Amino acid sequence: MKLSTKLATVVSAALLAGQVHVSKSFAADAQSIRIVYNALGGSMAPLWLGHELGLFAKHGLQPSLNYLAATTSVQALVAGSEDIGMVGNQCIDVALEGADTIYVAGNINRFVFQLFSDPAIKTVHDLKGKTVAATQAAGFIDGLYKR
Repeated sequence: MKLSTKLATVVSAALLAGQVHVSKSFAADAQSIRIVYNALGGSMAPLWLGHELGLFAKHGLQPSLNYLAATTSVQALVAGSEDIGMVGNQCIDVALEGADTIYVAGNINRFVFQLFSDPAIKTVHDLKGKTVAATQAAGFIDGLYKR
């Protein structure tokens, strides 16, 4: 098997196993598809590789990849301005609150964020009572710090 064929197979499997959320209003026979993603990191590699390698086009889709911040991307899915998305736990949260979304899968099984602090803070318990900044209100990190 040629390297390009192996790579395409791996990327296809990654896309299938990837973290994808689907709006119920998405029509299966659509030629164009609006895809939102909410991070600028390696967790989005399956989506970007699928686009760059032409895997969407190979299957008759014309994707429009759009970056939006975490909470905003889920709002776009709920509003119907995006068809599917690689987004985080917020999609589950809005579904539990009654939004018309479906959570399909997750592609990351560990915490991939980093916390930078004063050298005096050695453990998570040292954060109790301290102020911690998050990238976006109601995002994953914000929710994590509140637990």
